[in-house]
Amino acid sequence: MSKIFLFLLVFLSSLSAFSAEAELVSFVDPSTQTVKEACHLPQLSYDGRFVVYESWLPGAEAENDFSRGVKLVDRSAHTSQIITRDGSSGFGGYPFISSNGRELATVSYSTTTANGFLAQLAEQKKRWGKTIRYPRIADVYVAHVKTMESVLMTRGMNGEPHDGEALTPRLSRDGRYVLFTSNATNLLPAKMKPLRQVYLLDRVKNTLELISQSPEGIPANRPCAEPLMSQNARFIAFKSAATNLVKGLPERVIEYHLYLLDRKLKVLIRVDDRVKGFPESWEAGRVALDDAGETMVFEGVRQSSAPDQEPFDRSDLFLFNREEGTLAQLTQGVYEQKSFSPALSGDGRFVAFVFVSTGSTSSSEGLTVYDQISKRWELAVAGAVSNPVFSGDGSVIAYESGEPSNIYVVKNPLKK
Repeated sequence: MSKIFLFLLVFLSSLSAFSAEAELVSFVDPSTQTVKEACHLPQLSYDGRFVVYESWLPGAEAENDFSRGVKLVDRSAHTSQIITRDGSSGFGGYPFISSNGRELATVSYSTTTANGFLAQLAEQKKRWGKTIRYPRIADVYVAHVKTMESVLMTRGMNGEPHDGEALTPRLSRDGRYVLFTSNATNLLPAKMKPLRQVYLLDRVKNTLELISQSPEGIPANRPCAEPLMSQNARFIAFKSAATNLVKGLPERVIEYHLYLLDRKLKVLIRVDDRVKGFPESWEAGRVALDDAGETMVFEGVRQSSAPDQEPFDRSDLFLFNREEGTLAQLTQGVYEQKSFSPALSGDGRFVAFVFVSTGSTSSSEGLTVYDQISKRWELAVAGAVSNPVFSGDGSVIAYESGEPSNIYVVKNPLKK
């Protein structure tokens, strides 16, 4: 592909991107018309009405993780509010809103725990001139959007406090299931090591299921991360550095692999498998899953050998079809080795991702959308963006951009 064609394609795509009207949903100071918070990790309800995101609270110091909070924006009512736990000023993050927009999950560090941890950091800085982060205690709460009454999801056995750090909560469409990771040792009767595992809580049956385990029921022997689930919680995707979840992984190799569990059939498969066509020496990066658990898109990251480049600065996107069991590289040609942070619409039709092209004399960045039915590509937003996410109906995309990072929502240019 010629350099002239590449330039024209990127240039023409950029022209169409400037016509897209992006809506700023971060809080703007009316007096100065500026954003006074750094915002991250946006999530959308199914219809795109509600946006939740993580925010540095006013007056917080950037080096303090406990200064994070969660904000909820109602795009229809043009209102926003800071979400707190139990009406207090508890610290939180990693927000997720249910598809029906009725419930919100967050991670919360209690004020007592936070203050104790900050005291430790201050003592470490005084003694060694730097801070060392120790494991922390954090819980998952689920709140009703209308009342903001929250309920603790992470409890230890016999009602005792959960003794780990719970992260990345996810909710099923109706809020019945809560998916999260934790390095706690007291969530289940079985003796657990303080390794991050994936758990699924059924709020109706009040049961907790260990997802990250081998077919023999042995917990993952290395950390797990980034869990996602279908809307009915039958299919669950996650990453793990474990060597005991499937056969054939050598103990000496430490790298994360991508897995998909069918809870109904009790079948766990490795998605980034060389047998399926995933390239040798590549690693699975960020992942997105559609509502049915039918389609998955994820980064395939390969290490750069160039001394002037980041170790993992080349990424392509791969599409996995669960029913067919097929894996195919999506981004080729113009987008090859330059595609990051994938997102999927609820029906799996649309893929959004960050496109970054860096040349010797110029560079281009933007948010690109691909339609799997029409096979069309279009640049939705020109410029530096990160962490895109679709509304379930595929109508809009939320993303981060700017410095400090702000949250925007833009219409899907390929959904008519």
